[in-house]
Amino acid sequence: MAHPARQRFGVRAGSVGIAVTPAAPGEDMTHERTPRAPSVKPSPRRLRALDHALDAIKALQPHIATLRRRDAHLADQLHRALSNVCLNLGEGTYRTGGNRQLSYRRAAGEANEAMVALEVALAWGTLQADQVAKGADRLAHVLAILMKLR
Repeated sequence: MAHPARQRFGVRAGSVGIAVTPAAPGEDMTHERTPRAPSVKPSPRRLRALDHALDAIKALQPHIATLRRRDAHLADQLHRALSNVCLNLGEGTYRTGGNRQLSYRRAAGEANEAMVALEVALAWGTLQADQVAKGADRLAHVLAILMKLR
């Protein structure tokens, strides 16, 4: 029997909010088959802000490596802030009432912290404006969405 939370949210496998596509119907699972990557589908409840936050991580990832060589502490703080934006958005998606708002406020705070970390890196000259532009734009979208949810 599936876990009650998985039944409640319609999740077949994987973590809450992500459905992993099972083997194709009629596939004989007794024979070896070529392994394939599972198809990961976002939850229908997933906020667009989470997609923007993940895009920010992808855009900033190579530049965080550069920042790490020059200022490891700031790079670590930026890395943690970006991760926490996504984690708080994911957590808030399945919370209700005040708990949901708290998760979204935390996500907004972390997104703002990441924006300030980028500004600090620019001020110190460890990163250039063209390196952070796309990531900062995605974070601005995250903040705009979260401000509308207040």
